[in-house]
Amino acid sequence: MEEYGLNMAPFQATFKRMGQPAFPRPPVDGYKNANRRFVAWRKDPGYADRYYQGELDETGKPDGRGVSIKVGRCLRIGHYKKGEMHGQQHEIFDIGLHAI
Repeated sequence: MEEYGLNMAPFQATFKRMGQPAFPRPPVDGYKNANRRFVAWRKDPGYADRYYQGELDETGKPDGRGVSIKVGRCLRIGHYKKGEMHGQQHEIFDIGLHAI
């Protein structure tokens, strides 16, 4: 996480305490997309300070399970739909706060 500006002690302590964070339950709205593909860490083209790893739709937007990092601010683990967060997510902030 150091390369993404998340090497602060409070963030690291929370992340370590959580162990291997699991994805929250998917939203129960019936949304499915059979055309998803996986992408390894990449700079999110829609944001100057965000990196993303996970599933994408056919247009290249986050869609399905994914992890995003806002440089120096937070890490998000959750589900996306057409480029936007969708349903529950784990969010760990630079100050060590963990929100669901």
